[in-house]
Amino acid sequence: MATTGFNGNDGLNAGTKFQNADGTTVKAISAGANFAHTTKNILATSTDTVARVVDVYLRTGSVNYLAGSVSVPAGAGTGGAAAVDLLASLTLGTGGVVVLHGSDSWQAGMEVAVTTGKEVDILVLEVL
Repeated sequence: MATTGFNGNDGLNAGTKFQNADGTTVKAISAGANFAHTTKNILATSTDTVARVVDVYLRTGSVNYLAGSVSVPAGAGTGGAAAVDLLASLTLGTGGVVVLHGSDSWQAGMEVAVTTGKEVDILVLEVL
């Protein structure tokens, strides 16, 4: 039976916070595995008062490849607003899911630093 990589106990990140101190640093938002794993969603929420652009990278080996940039509206995923599915917004032509092999993983970074005292959170949901 497939399990969803949600709680971090299976080698996958439970979520990644981007705050002002992170600046535009690219950070891991998922961990590689020793087997193929399918990414179903990459969800972003924001407490920021302005929209933020997230650069999403596919990491293969030690190289990050820019998959695309997605705008996350102010307040996304809060106060009844929907979170943004970054994977769906990338329109990779994969039918809504991406199968990663071995140590492949997802990385992300902000194009401009998040406002002080605010955060953008990213959660990668995968089926193992």
